[in-house]
Amino acid sequence: MNSSGWSFRPRTFAIFFTGLAAGCLVGWSISRYAGNEAAAASEDGNGSPNHGGEMRDRRRPEPRGVERTAGSSPVSAAESKAFADSVRSIFRETVEERRMAMFQSLLERTGPEHYAVVVSLIRENDLKGSGSAGEWSKLWASWGTRDPIGAMEYIRTQNWSGWSDQAPLEAKNRTLTFWAQTDPESARRFVEESSEIASGDRSFVSGLVRGWSNVDPAGAAQWLFKSGLGMRDEYGAVVEAISRKGGPEALDAWFSGINQAGAPAKDISGFAQIIVQNKQAYQPEKAAAWVEQHLGEPWVAESEIVRSTAHFFASQDPANAMAWAQRTGLESASTMAMSTWCQRDLPAASQWLKENESSPSYSTAASVLGMYLQRNDPAAAKAFAESISNGSVRERVLRQIQGN
Repeated sequence: MNSSGWSFRPRTFAIFFTGLAAGCLVGWSISRYAGNEAAAASEDGNGSPNHGGEMRDRRRPEPRGVERTAGSSPVSAAESKAFADSVRSIFRETVEERRMAMFQSLLERTGPEHYAVVVSLIRENDLKGSGSAGEWSKLWASWGTRDPIGAMEYIRTQNWSGWSDQAPLEAKNRTLTFWAQTDPESARRFVEESSEIASGDRSFVSGLVRGWSNVDPAGAAQWLFKSGLGMRDEYGAVVEAISRKGGPEALDAWFSGINQAGAPAKDISGFAQIIVQNKQAYQPEKAAAWVEQHLGEPWVAESEIVRSTAHFFASQDPANAMAWAQRTGLESASTMAMSTWCQRDLPAASQWLKENESSPSYSTAASVLGMYLQRNDPAAAKAFAESISNGSVRERVLRQIQGN
């Protein structure tokens, strides 16, 4: 071993210097192209200042924080080819982390007025079967931050024939997400004044709310209350942002506040569905406790929250799920909890029934068990029904299994 600690092999040196040379070539091509573009933009064909970009900017006000570059004159075919080749060389990089870093550098060093060319080159790469999800994400993020109005004009006028049906929608939402993170007020005005919203097209809403929620979730929620445009995706974006920042305690406090303040019933129900589903996925016992706290709310009875909570709780802890179902006093909770238990562990569910004949949920649970047995073993179902000591419950279960 070399005492200095350096043990590079010749092949290592070759790889290193090859990568360095490629990076320098790409950087030189981009810099040269961008420099030529900037020079061309500063003068017209007679050597006079070119005010085309300035005039365009006066026609449409810029949102706060958006960087615009001046309009530019056409470039030569050779320069266009050099730029395109430099972008294609990035796409050939097989190490994703390096490719993304190189592409991000390209976007930062190239003005947004050239992003339409980048779109065509990413599309070309897609059609080769390489896949460019990361590049698309970075492009719309950069365009939506630096020149969102220009990006939206491009998306609206681009010919999307031959593309996936989701392509323009994805472009709109990603652009709006980063626009709203930069300047939510300007993004909001754009959406509200758009012809899309006026015609009933809500394709702008998701991106606006997601970006807005990243910087001001409470403000985004208030806009949903006012506009009435909230749906599952928008509710999820707000809930995720609040949870990420303050955890479940902050989310519960925020929901309690909007509930007490009289937010629209549609939105309260939508937010509640997302909140309880998140709790069900990781801590179903806490989801059950949260639902129990809100049993008096109309949105509980009008939704599937009780049944879904009973299912998730019983999947983890069926005995406590049955106890919770009894406390709710809701037949739907007991039905779902016992049904889930029967699917998981029929003998344990049967034993619980034998030991809890005085339970308020016994009649409902016995009916569920009887029907479950009937589908799998009719003789066992009949024997179970006849073993029930409570006469009215026994007759009810017998009628049910005989009717099926």
